[in-house]
Amino acid sequence: MTPPKPTDLDNADVAPDESRRHFAGRVVAQPGKPLQFEKIAEAPSAGEGLHESVVDAIAQTLRLYQRAARDLLGGPYHELADAAPPHMRVPCDTLVMVCDDGIFVRWDKHEGDDKPRIRIGRPQEGPRTVAELAPGFSEQYVHCPMEITGFQLPADGPKMQLAKVNYATGEQTLLSEVQFGLVANWGTIRTEGAKGNRPIPLVSIANEVNIDLVGEEFDATAEPKPGTGQEFVLAGRMRLAVGWEVIEIYPPFDPTVWRPQVAKDWAELDLLAAAARHNLRQQQLNAIDPRAATRREYGHRLDEFRSLLDGPEADLQQFLETNPELLSPSHLRMWKKVPLGRRITDFVFREAGDYLLVEIEAPTRTLFRRDGQQTEELTHAMDQVHDWLRYIEDNPDTVRRELGLEGISSHPQCLIVIGRSASLSDEDKRKLATMQGTLPKFRILTYDDALIAATQAITNLLGSIPNTEGAVEIYYRWPSTKSTDRTESAGGPPS
Repeated sequence: MTPPKPTDLDNADVAPDESRRHFAGRVVAQPGKPLQFEKIAEAPSAGEGLHESVVDAIAQTLRLYQRAARDLLGGPYHELADAAPPHMRVPCDTLVMVCDDGIFVRWDKHEGDDKPRIRIGRPQEGPRTVAELAPGFSEQYVHCPMEITGFQLPADGPKMQLAKVNYATGEQTLLSEVQFGLVANWGTIRTEGAKGNRPIPLVSIANEVNIDLVGEEFDATAEPKPGTGQEFVLAGRMRLAVGWEVIEIYPPFDPTVWRPQVAKDWAELDLLAAAARHNLRQQQLNAIDPRAATRREYGHRLDEFRSLLDGPEADLQQFLETNPELLSPSHLRMWKKVPLGRRITDFVFREAGDYLLVEIEAPTRTLFRRDGQQTEELTHAMDQVHDWLRYIEDNPDTVRRELGLEGISSHPQCLIVIGRSASLSDEDKRKLATMQGTLPKFRILTYDDALIAATQAITNLLGSIPNTEGAVEIYYRWPSTKSTDRTESAGGPPS
């Protein structure tokens, strides 16, 4: 990407404490980096064509806008932090270029310990219009041709590539490449002028864009046949590799809209508009896959479970005790600490066909000794389960009426969670499989196995939970939604 030439400005540098200094200087835009400023000389005034009233109005309005955004996101609108535009979420240095045909504003993330600054300038040599300056200062992402007919994006502009990666070998295969940018018909929209009683940009783009990828999911062991797989939409947010946070272009200066007293309302309306866009997009994505929110929540819990497998043993046991739904994701009811005679269960789940009784033992306990015999801990857990079953068989009316376990069979399902898979030898695993084969409706799982079982159960109920990186979510198109309009539901909202 070809960097723009340095631009000479007559500049007003406005600090947060409202002090202002005038100087002639040069601004340099480099791809992927914040703007750099080179001061040439102090100046007694803002320079030709840049009146003090213009500087004051723009600087004070933008400064109060930034302050209001910070206060709102830190207070009543803190839940909108993820949906808010980036220049409202992070401290930014602001460059305002007052051009002949409009006002170009670039927001760069502030770096360093000093306070963010607002710099307002007017080009003195070379290009002085929005159409000429926008491509260079936006790193070729924003183009404002006077006539859009026949316009083509420059060959050295940004491109997006879609590649297939073989994670076993690291080999990448390019699937497609597209060139993109924001093109505004500046010859038409620049004449619209200011609307309303606050600054409203004619052009606005953030460095975060929504991407929706439509595809099909197939069983890895089968030959994929297009049209027969599980349709999905992969929705995510991509950050552009640029040095700016937001680019905005406003109509020529109008003192009736650039007023400090509108800054707070302006910031609040921008936050609410961002929330409305976010909510609409989420509503459209949820219409594709009503199970997405539930799958996402289970995904977070499974991730936490997985991370705890290599952490403190006490934390792992506590996690299952506080997230028992992972042991039976589709249960209808659940009870904790149910007394069955002298023994007390950790959990009882009412499932679709029967009940599931659960005993949780510490992950530090082993299942077999070195001589191949089962440990006392495993024997104790199994004896406890057998005591439960004997009590239910001997006292069916008490269990059903007094304990509320209506409809429980004399031999419900039972589960013991104990130990870790790493402690089992191959011989131990074969022996465990043989033991369970002789005990109908009885399972013994390590904590590692419990994670695998939970993942499989949730996948069967809600769809697979892919290991995606970053802010990416998957939305499956279930059979009941395939009859809807493909263009509307498959692609989601425009990005």
